[in-house]
Amino acid sequence: FPLSGPGSCPGSHFQWCFSQVDGAIEEDMTEDLPQGRADIISTIEFNYSGAPVAEDKDGRVIFQQEVENKSCPHSRGEYNVYSTFKGYKPGFGY
Repeated sequence: FPLSGPGSCPGSHFQWCFSQVDGAIEEDMTEDLPQGRADIISTIEFNYSGAPVAEDKDGRVIFQQEVENKSCPHSRGEYNVYSTFKGYKPGFGY
């Protein structure tokens, strides 16, 4: 649905997508999962301020940080990984 209100950019719409560019899946972390399935995000939640926390099928918990767009501060959000830790054994959460 379109964004509206003060500070929103004309023609802006919410569009959800996920992309990961850096790093390869480590063999020892994914031995119990089908090839390439460990990085599939299985859960995403937001804290009280709207910051996302994601969890993938390999048990990694990913804290992300929104990149501020100075030319259009209330437009689509872009998030970079802030911190990651291993939450549990692969395959436990699905």
